[in-house]
Amino acid sequence: MVGAGRDDEAATPVAGPSEGTGAGHRGALDVVPRWMTLRRLLGALVVMVVLTAGAPVAARAAAPNQVAGQPAGVSDSIVRLYVAALGRQPDGPGLVHWTNHYVAGMPLRTIAGHFAASPEFAARYGNVDDAGYITLLYRNALGREPDAAGHANWMRQLRYGGMDRGDLLVGFSESAELIARTGTAPPTKPIPALPAGSGNGRRIVYSNSQQRVWLVEANGTVSHSHPVSGRAGVPRPGTYQVFSKSPLAWAAGNGGVTMRNMVRFARGSRLAIGFHAIPRYPSGRPLQSTTQLGTFRSAGCVRQADADAAHLYAWSGVGTTVVVTP
Repeated sequence: MVGAGRDDEAATPVAGPSEGTGAGHRGALDVVPRWMTLRRLLGALVVMVVLTAGAPVAARAAAPNQVAGQPAGVSDSIVRLYVAALGRQPDGPGLVHWTNHYVAGMPLRTIAGHFAASPEFAARYGNVDDAGYITLLYRNALGREPDAAGHANWMRQLRYGGMDRGDLLVGFSESAELIARTGTAPPTKPIPALPAGSGNGRRIVYSNSQQRVWLVEANGTVSHSHPVSGRAGVPRPGTYQVFSKSPLAWAAGNGGVTMRNMVRFARGSRLAIGFHAIPRYPSGRPLQSTTQLGTFRSAGCVRQADADAAHLYAWSGVGTTVVVTP
């Protein structure tokens, strides 16, 4: 228990919220005492591409090419591969297929390599050499013929720079110029899929094994996700509810260590367990770095980067459901 110099105990899921949001509330299972040194189908396709070289690419409609639970920027990276490699808008099943591979961990450059080596690519363009490959990417992605200097640069990258055709395709498909021409969302890293059995409705999902949090809207869409640092097995898997919040909290018995944006949702034997920013010593020095998030570092609470902690604090309220998965 924090401030008592012994191990924390796992909390038991609670049935409902209670009052108590006083600022400066003490007692949270976080700071180790100093002596202890991520499917549903898509909606309508919305990016319309004009296939003639040099023609502008129409801006997309309001609805995103979004796979459920993923930001539009994830599947839009696949949309742009279709545009740059094949000169067409994606078909729905193909977009879902490749987006799911992307979300499952397949690198975008590997997916691009599949596009460049596909039967459809060969049927459209034949057995093109590197020079011809670069030219068709200029035409498909940028709607123009290559300039001499740009073409020469990409040739050098293919021949001597360790770049393959998949890498080159991504260089064009993720370019600011193609993003602007298509009106697609900027690239976004895929969010790991929600854990199985993580509930329904508007909720916070905390995977202890993955050390990651998801903020899930009422319609099942993930609006935010980020890595965290908690303690293995704490709290126990189950459904909880936020019962209090404080903009600033102190770690009992730990020399003035503070934790901003505390959102309490579970209880140990003596102290509360909550989400909060990485704790800081009175000097302002953090107890861990943001690069260490995603690993077990806490004595019980769930640490977050400052911006993520502020976002979760604003997003949640007393009574918000929290689902903890193994």
